[in-house]
Amino acid sequence: MNKDFSPEETDFIKKLGPMDMSEDFIDWLANTQPHPTEDNLKRIKLCSLKQVRANAMKRTRRWQVAAAVVLLGIVLSFFAIGPGKVVAEIAKLLHYVPGFDSQTMEEKDFLSATQPVVVKNGGQMLEVMGLVSDSSKTYLHIRMNEIGITLDNWKDTILLKDPAGRLVPAKSGSWSSGGNNTEGWFAFAPLDQDSRTVTVLISGYPHLIALINLVPSDKLMGLDEAGISATAQGITITAVPELREEALVVNLLFQNAPGARVNRIGDAPFTQAELHGPNGLFSLLENHRTDLRFAITGPEPEMMKLIIPELVVSEQEKPVKLKIPIPAAGQNLGLDTKLVLGRHTLLIKRIERLNNSLRIYLDSQSPAGWKLSWIYLEEWESPWSSRGLSYCGQRDGITRKIQYFDVDLDELKRQENYVVLMLKNPDSIVQGPWEFNIDKNKIMGYSTYRP
Repeated sequence: MNKDFSPEETDFIKKLGPMDMSEDFIDWLANTQPHPTEDNLKRIKLCSLKQVRANAMKRTRRWQVAAAVVLLGIVLSFFAIGPGKVVAEIAKLLHYVPGFDSQTMEEKDFLSATQPVVVKNGGQMLEVMGLVSDSSKTYLHIRMNEIGITLDNWKDTILLKDPAGRLVPAKSGSWSSGGNNTEGWFAFAPLDQDSRTVTVLISGYPHLIALINLVPSDKLMGLDEAGISATAQGITITAVPELREEALVVNLLFQNAPGARVNRIGDAPFTQAELHGPNGLFSLLENHRTDLRFAITGPEPEMMKLIIPELVVSEQEKPVKLKIPIPAAGQNLGLDTKLVLGRHTLLIKRIERLNNSLRIYLDSQSPAGWKLSWIYLEEWESPWSSRGLSYCGQRDGITRKIQYFDVDLDELKRQENYVVLMLKNPDSIVQGPWEFNIDKNKIMGYSTYRP
């Protein structure tokens, strides 16, 4: 703790320490007695910001630095403007990095593309969704149409050309394909931090060349300028809408609840995000974790509303052990075993032997707004050794909660009359809704080039 703080200020900071930035935090802050004075809060903010800036010189993650600034700024903002505008004040402290979420960068200072760039040639398309470069790597996020890459050719296909004209091959990459579309993330050597442009090339496709303008990270737009924020269940989403060709692309940035990472937008096929216009719903073309695409034909309306009813999040919780008997073939064994896994209480109801598989029936209880949808299993050998396990499961078609798991007995290392499983990393359905009123004037444009 900084020695410049008074005992009263130190005590207040200790109280802030374990709090998150959810509605619970705001409620707690409003009811805290006694309230620190405005001078107290200014001193806390100024002294702590000095520490944050010093720590930012180290290789801390950008989102950790941003979160520290948010925590400090929220206190003064709350008493200055009231809880209704806290989310907007938080957003002013973060920058929008096109094509990436807020946890991508490992450093505070980096270069970033200013906007997406689309290059078309006939039916072929290269869409540079984002490009950022820090002192260790350059990261590229692209989408391509009718351009094939393979494990054998990707390093020679996806290239950068720096301002000096040098070709920079990719060092690592991952991609997914569906139909004629491919989306990928690639890493290259870092660019000179004085660079203000870089070119993305697709080898063998001379008409697909994208010139990318770069700016330092502190010149990027703040989230309050680029997007609209909404909070539910302690998770804040900032939606940044962009118009690209005949689609509205809504980029999504998450400030997650502690220990939770957003996996999916909605629980398909049950719930999906919806974009409402004056004449009804727009068609959802694609649903990615970090962006949604809706078909927009003709002029966009003056006002639209985006509704995200649910999220699916993965929780990094401490694993729990479950020791269960292995019944004889065709037998059922009733159980009444309770386990606590993160936010959820699990009830192991019965075990059934089906041929050479073990079926584990269970139920779960979760806090309001959260619902357990999946658990990851491993067989437990010892506190230091475990391995993957082949299993499948079934969810209820109405409640969407787990009903049972099937474990292949041939996968078990122990051929005894019991097995010890490790349950970890639960997936949860988190109910919102998150709602965003999108004004036509708030929609960002993009750069396009047709040779």
